[in-house]
Amino acid sequence: FRWNEARGELRLWGRIPDVDGALIALALTKGADAVGPDADGHWDPFPTRCADVLVASLSQGLSEGHQASRATVVVHAPQAALARSSVAPGAYVDGVDATVPLANETVRRVACDAIRQTVVEDARGVPIALGRRTRTVPTHLFRLLKHRDRHCRAPGCRRTRGLHAHHRMHWSDGGTTDLDNLILLCSRHHHLVHERGWQIRGDLRHPEAVELRHADGRLIAPVRPPPLAPEVRERVLVTTV
Repeated sequence: FRWNEARGELRLWGRIPDVDGALIALALTKGADAVGPDADGHWDPFPTRCADVLVASLSQGLSEGHQASRATVVVHAPQAALARSSVAPGAYVDGVDATVPLANETVRRVACDAIRQTVVEDARGVPIALGRRTRTVPTHLFRLLKHRDRHCRAPGCRRTRGLHAHHRMHWSDGGTTDLDNLILLCSRHHHLVHERGWQIRGDLRHPEAVELRHADGRLIAPVRPPPLAPEVRERVLVTTV
């Protein structure tokens, strides 16, 4: 693997033995098919969905508990970069053999539910103090959130793995870390809320009272598969009887 810093991406290539390769191909294909279309009924390209599945799979540990089981990614960001609509430069992620710049809204998404540690620097940028590591959403609160929401709360999404605790009002903007300000989102929909400007409205404590809207205010409705043609439905029913 190799970082392309100009494009902000990691490139992967390699050779895998036949049996292991077949297993990986099957897992990626089935996972990509399960992703489904977005809220407008559009499908992401197959390679994009495979990449989403790969990231979700690798970021999960053996534990079914809190997100602490996810692989650790270290993000560096000045405090100013976390503010809403900030254009302050300087945020980046530590990669392997590379330092990759990050957009500020990406940093806000990552910081929604992460382990946070403050580094105090002097006027020359030299670190002089290191704060304690604290989890933005404590383990006990994440468990309560998962018990309440059960799955990703985006319309039509029922994913139960790889979930993030999203702050509707970001903690850097004064948002509280409690159930009234938190909602479960899968990594894909968490990305859409931050980077695509999706809006979350309603009382987060009641699933039926929550709605998501595009940045322009259009309501995002669940995407359901089209009904079977009558002759196909009849054939399926006869086959399964």
